[in-house]
Amino acid sequence: MKSKINKLLASCALLAVSSEMAYSQDAQSASSEENDSLVLEEIFVTASKRGAVSVLETPISISAIGGDTFENIGAESVSDALRFAPGLTLTDDGAGSSRPQVRGISGFFGDTLVAYYIDDFPYNSPGNGAVSIPDVGSFDLERVEVLKGPQGTLYGASALGGVIRVLTKDPQLNEFEVKGDATLGTIKDGAELWQVSTAVNVPLIDDKLALRVVVDYRDEGGWVDYSQLDEGFTQPGLVSSISDAEKDVNGLVQENYRAKLLFTPTDELTVRGSIWAQNLDSSAFAGFANADNINNSLDILPNTSTDFIIYNGTIEYETPWFTVYNATSFGDFEGDSLSSFPGFGSSESEFTDETFSNELRLNGDIGENVSWLLGGFYRDQEIVSSLLVDFNDTFNMLGFPDSTTDSTFTTESWALFGEVVLRFFDGKVELTGGARYYEDERTTESSGFSDFGGGLIFPQPDTFDLAKFDNFTPRINIAYLHDDTFSVYFNYTEGFRSGIVNGLRVVNGFAAEGINGFPFSVDSETLTAYELGLKKEFLDGKFGVEIALYLNRWKDFQAQVSTPTQATTGALNAGQVNGEGIDFYFYTSPLEGLRLTFGGNYNNTTATEDLVLENPAPLPPTPILLEGDPPSFGADFSFAATVDYVRPVFDDWQAIFHYDVQFTNEIFGFLPQGPGSRIVAESEELLLMNARIGLQNENYSIFFFVDNILDNNNIFQPQNPLGGFVDVGARSRPRVIGLNLKFNFN
Repeated sequence: MKSKINKLLASCALLAVSSEMAYSQDAQSASSEENDSLVLEEIFVTASKRGAVSVLETPISISAIGGDTFENIGAESVSDALRFAPGLTLTDDGAGSSRPQVRGISGFFGDTLVAYYIDDFPYNSPGNGAVSIPDVGSFDLERVEVLKGPQGTLYGASALGGVIRVLTKDPQLNEFEVKGDATLGTIKDGAELWQVSTAVNVPLIDDKLALRVVVDYRDEGGWVDYSQLDEGFTQPGLVSSISDAEKDVNGLVQENYRAKLLFTPTDELTVRGSIWAQNLDSSAFAGFANADNINNSLDILPNTSTDFIIYNGTIEYETPWFTVYNATSFGDFEGDSLSSFPGFGSSESEFTDETFSNELRLNGDIGENVSWLLGGFYRDQEIVSSLLVDFNDTFNMLGFPDSTTDSTFTTESWALFGEVVLRFFDGKVELTGGARYYEDERTTESSGFSDFGGGLIFPQPDTFDLAKFDNFTPRINIAYLHDDTFSVYFNYTEGFRSGIVNGLRVVNGFAAEGINGFPFSVDSETLTAYELGLKKEFLDGKFGVEIALYLNRWKDFQAQVSTPTQATTGALNAGQVNGEGIDFYFYTSPLEGLRLTFGGNYNNTTATEDLVLENPAPLPPTPILLEGDPPSFGADFSFAATVDYVRPVFDDWQAIFHYDVQFTNEIFGFLPQGPGSRIVAESEELLLMNARIGLQNENYSIFFFVDNILDNNNIFQPQNPLGGFVDVGARSRPRVIGLNLKFNFN
């Protein structure tokens, strides 16, 4: 703990403090004629689903990051700014995806632990053994909201740790606008990176119809060099010569295309329709290398392609008594990955993921002291995947067959939810009560065959399994809203993650090794949270503080385990994990044009007892988590920080300076390996510093930037110490130096 405090004090000495960004640094759009200092624009959020409310007056722990903030700090993607939200940390999984965890609620398999919304589309990755979310482009967004703590009542399944909402910008009905952004940089000892983005807003019918189109192209060069000897692996630390074709193998190319139509035929009716398409190609796992950024492992040469297209349509109608809101979404995700195992063979996987969802809400007021919300939700999702494992002839002769496995996973769920808000003492005290009922039907189906060569082909038995799950989630909130600068609240909330279907093949596999009664399906896990929060502004907004204290009780913890021979893998409810912690956030503007912020999270989230799988005697139990262990990939301490300064220099030009620092403590990974055995993996601490300086006026800006100033390349993912390699793991991108140009005309 002492080392954590020292890092915290050192960063304070650098005036680097966290950017939760509850207020947007909208200097880019602010005219110098209006204000030569940094503009602090209050952000309103719609997380309560009852209309727009300011962050300070929203009685939950929430961070809101304005779209202009993403562009002002030079964010390449949404995750670049999400790392500043206190309580939220992200682990880069490569191939354009990140693994989020909120307040220590984390894991490495199953459904996502943090609900992720792209506008009204509810992204989830059930049944695929991952908890990652797609890392989408950040150019020309309206804002991103991060709700911390379980949000099961309003957001349903997978809002166990919290919710991330990525909200696109609505078209402007009466203003033509065109803006662009171009970045060129060079990665230390690596390739170049460049990114070009543009957005155009076109009014089609005055006051009635408008269209906004966004195009974003990002080419991130690699920095990892690949080295292998003839037989496919090297001794630890041994490096063979590297040709140009094997340099910088971990680059990626990401394309984003968005279009949004806004139609307001009457004052009461608003119709929105949008489409978001993304194509991403990457050539290796994220930064997987040794300290010299050389990859000499066995299997880290995958080529991965992931594409998605999301359609979203909303209808909002205001009657004299209530507002009707309906959101219909369809998402189509596709991906394939080809991995080479030098000396052994290769594998190829493909998947398609189609999701249809619809949410209908009614909300209104009864007088000035009662507000209400009623809603219904439906989602139908199907994931079809295939895996081909192709061993070489030598391993076929040793008894390792080639294999093909096809599987289909479906989930069909519905929910009813509602909330009532009662106000007392002239609206200064609010009492909110809500609940959600949820049902989910899940199926798994698989087939395939094994090919030993020489015509020896054996089919795998076909399987079909079905299970149903349900959950009831209540919420109570009591808030004291003194005015728009001071609020105190207490929040009791629950969140849940849907169950898992093991199926008969898994049950029989465990029974064959003496473990009888292994569950056919695993119950939903639930998280109950008790939170006390305070938000206060002083000196006309020149100083502010937000504090949240919380207790978490995570029951029916879902864990992945294997039989003693590792032949069969399944899931079970292992026990309980408890946690307590604090989110903190401070911001101040002590001088004209200067803004400082500081925030982070500390939590103690651990298993309350030894969580194990009992094996048949005389074998010892298989350890999952031991008492005092944190969940895998959970960070117990993190903070982030920024300094922003704006100063007029000549005519209508301003000088802009931005600096930020991000710190995440080491994280652990625990993987059961059989009776009495497990892998304990650990990452290194991660400290990143970034800076940019430049000039801007109302239409143009130019910035010089340095990312990862200290050139920190620590391992940021838990790394298996038994992998047979020295100092190899997923590492941060090296220092990047570059130039950023922007323009905006309206």
